[in-house]
Amino acid sequence: MIEYLKKYRPLWILIALSLGLGLVNYLLVRTPSAPVSWLAMFFMGYFLVALSFLKFLDVGAFASQFKQYDLLSQKIPGYAQAYPFLELFIALCFLSRQWLLASGVLAGAMGIAGAVSIYQRLFLSGSAQSSQVACGCAGAHVKLPLGVMSIVENLMMVVMSVLIIFSLV
Repeated sequence: MIEYLKKYRPLWILIALSLGLGLVNYLLVRTPSAPVSWLAMFFMGYFLVALSFLKFLDVGAFASQFKQYDLLSQKIPGYAQAYPFLELFIALCFLSRQWLLASGVLAGAMGIAGAVSIYQRLFLSGSAQSSQVACGCAGAHVKLPLGVMSIVENLMMVVMSVLIIFSLV
């Protein structure tokens, strides 16, 4: 179990940094009427900025890696190349608290599509090489295995986006 968790060390670091930055931001802008969902919004904003930055280091390599398992990028030309830009757009919306409904829906849709794609690749494809596919979540230069943690990361994006969307109603 410890070895499995060690494989995802870069992801744990990103989560810790994003949570810390999100908490500081939340405490700085907090007013008596500030909902706790702002903390989720700030956390996801920083987390997505970091992930998009890693993808921007080599968009072409990320897109190639992403297309190995992502169903939308296999069907929609340009989706893999646009993904880091969409991720950064969502992050900036969350951090600025602007266009929250649109960015929340987009984040939820991308998270669901990602989770379904990873689940399909890992458990339904029947390919013996599924365990050797690298996760593109942190770009092409950070080597993370495609696995259950990849699904959890996408589902976390869905949960956070649902929390943000429901805070608007």
